[in-house]
Order: sequence, then structure tokens, then C-alpha cells
Amino acid sequence: MLKLLAVDSNAMPRVCVFCGGTPIHKEDAIPRWLNKVFPLAEGGVHRVDHRVKPQAPRVQVRQWGNRRIAAARVGVTCGPCNNGWMSRLEEEAQPFLRPMLLGQTQTLASEHQEIVATWAFKTALMLQFLGRSGPKSQLVPLEQYVYLKENAKPAPGATVWVAPFVHGQGPANIVSFADHALTTPRNGTPRIDLYAICCVIGNLAMFVFGNDKGLDAEFDHGLIADCLTRVWPAGPLLDWPTGVALDIGGLDYFNERYGSLPGASG
Repeated sequence: MLKLLAVDSNAMPRVCVFCGGTPIHKEDAIPRWLNKVFPLAEGGVHRVDHRVKPQAPRVQVRQWGNRRIAAARVGVTCGPCNNGWMSRLEEEAQPFLRPMLLGQTQTLASEHQEIVATWAFKTALMLQFLGRSGPKSQLVPLEQYVYLKENAKPAPGATVWVAPFVHGQGPANIVSFADHALTTPRNGTPRIDLYAICCVIGNLAMFVFGNDKGLDAEFDHGLIADCLTRVWPAGPLLDWPTGVALDIGGLDYFNERYGSLPGASG
């Protein structure tokens, strides 16, 4: 039987999740520079919250609104982290992310893929705390937050995949976020707690898969496998956009595939 990985807490962290420092400050879950990439325009659909209810994994909620794409903040990081390595990562990633977000062509070398993957991993970790005050499910172990800060790359056992995203709801100003956790038994050996996280911004879909043991675990992506290209571990030169584009139906499939398993939740 698959079971949900959950570490319950009655409050948000009171120390920085990346270094344990204090005091903590609010940081943008979705960085504000994206508001310049996707300016707010009258009559457009600018933000989509696409979540799976934790209480009912098979129930999906999609909310459409005319809001800025980056408007949510979470108080889980300290000033030195905000203004130090996290700020540097944003500056390093922007030149490579901007064309991907806008659906423009570019070629990514292996080191550029690593930057994009590290940014996607960091964003996935920050989104874990979005809208989760009080009791919450912590999908990604806190040790992996520390690893990211100290090593400037995704944690061991994590893989990061990207896909071009298309939709038909006005300008490509969309945020979609869903996450799931499940465990798999290993014939009497310690269980492995897995996580699957999807975040879509503009024309870029990002998928982060990992586990709490730092092991190389294979995920079967099913019908959306042809849409996904791995950027971590990084590969050779990557010409963007790649392969088959993903759409809203692909996100629904992701949620159904990982959210409808027994014990899985988002």
C-alpha cells in the first residue's frame, strides 16, 4: 500500500529552511522579475492556479484570474540567503529562462541546463510553502534545501525535466503548480518517499522528481514522456523548444497519473 509522505507542523518554519539562520524574511515564491516578462494587460488571463486538493487527491481545482504572475511571498528564508545565493541564481538564470518562458528558440549548453535546472529546483522548493499555513505536508526533505544552498545544484536523486507549453487562454501568462508524494515498499527494505512536482510559467513547463534517500529512482512519465526533456542531470546541447509541446490536458494527465495513486496527494 502506498502512503503519503507527510511531516506535520503547526506553524511555518521560524528559521531559514536553507541555512537555519534567523531572522527570516518574506521572499517571492515566484520571482518578481517575471512581472516584467509578462506585464499585466487588460482583458488577459494572467495567472492560473492549478492545484490538487490535499483532502481529495482526485479533485483538481483550476482558478483563472487577472493577477500579476508573481504576487505571492513566503516567510521561510533569511536575509543572507535572499540577498546572497538566491539573488545570484536569479541573475544567472534570467538570460536562459526568458527565451524559454516566451517560447523563443535558443541552444542550451550543459552548464546552462544546470542553471535552469537549479532554478527550477529552487522554485519547486519555495512553492512547497505557498498557501500552506498551519498543518502542512512537507514533500521535499529539509536536508535537500540545505544541499541546494551549499552545493548550488539539485539534491542527489533529483531529476529535472522541461517541456514547451502551449495554451489557448489569451496571452501566455500562466502559473500552474501541482505536487504529489507517495512511498514505495521495497520487499522489507526501508521505504522510499518519492515526490513529483510540476510548475508551469509562460511557455515553460518544469517537472521535478526526487526522493528522500537521494537514490536514482526511475519515474515512468507515461503519455507525456515524449514531451519531456531532462536538464538535470544535464545532457549535451539542447535546442529549445524541444519535441512535442505540452498543454492543459498534459497537466491534467500529470495530476491524474501521480495524484490518483493510492495514498498519493498534492
